[in-house]
Amino acid sequence: AEVVVFQLGVELARRGHHVVPVGPAVGIGWLGQKFRDAGFNPQVFHARHPLDPRWFTDLASTLRPHRVDVVHSHEFTMGVFGTGAARLLGVPHVITMHGSQTMTRALRRRVALRWAFRNSRATAAVSLATKVQLDADLGVPAQQICVIRNGIPLRTGDRATVRRELGVRDDELLILAVGNLDQRKGHLILLKALEKLQSAGLSQPWRLAIAGGRGGEERPKLEAF
Repeated sequence: AEVVVFQLGVELARRGHHVVPVGPAVGIGWLGQKFRDAGFNPQVFHARHPLDPRWFTDLASTLRPHRVDVVHSHEFTMGVFGTGAARLLGVPHVITMHGSQTMTRALRRRVALRWAFRNSRATAAVSLATKVQLDADLGVPAQQICVIRNGIPLRTGDRATVRRELGVRDDELLILAVGNLDQRKGHLILLKALEKLQSAGLSQPWRLAIAGGRGGEERPKLEAF
């Protein structure tokens, strides 16, 4: 989600828009530095405990000097407080939900999200699965949440160098899977599918590369398989 926020800011700036990245002072961390390195001036507000209503006014006060035309918030916490801040400023608000299987478990979270979605100009989910989960958990109208999948910048690169680094032969098809090693990412399903193809006599040589970050709960299962 953080990378999406950064890339969105860079692309909007490239198109001539003025972008003000904003986050809580205790949580902006490496993302704030990444924005600064790219020439942005990220702003922070001082969040207290999660249920403190002063989040609304503090966030609005941070945004007001920049005379923003629209506020775009990501994920649960900023989605809720961004909605309130945008209402105080009298500007449109947009929410992007990146997906979490736990964000709607508590009743107070479901109530807060319903309120935020109703009081925002638009709400987007980054995948159909995320939309289906939110629709079901919150009981919102199907048209309230749209799906906008994450884009990536189109860049050219030297594939030969990467293939050499991974030890992939010229005649091998390189398959890349990127994602945390969590069960819902389906890496084990991919491995089982490739095994079935191999057992069925697939003639195309292949190599699978999984980029899973630091790992996850599924790593031992995947390694064992």
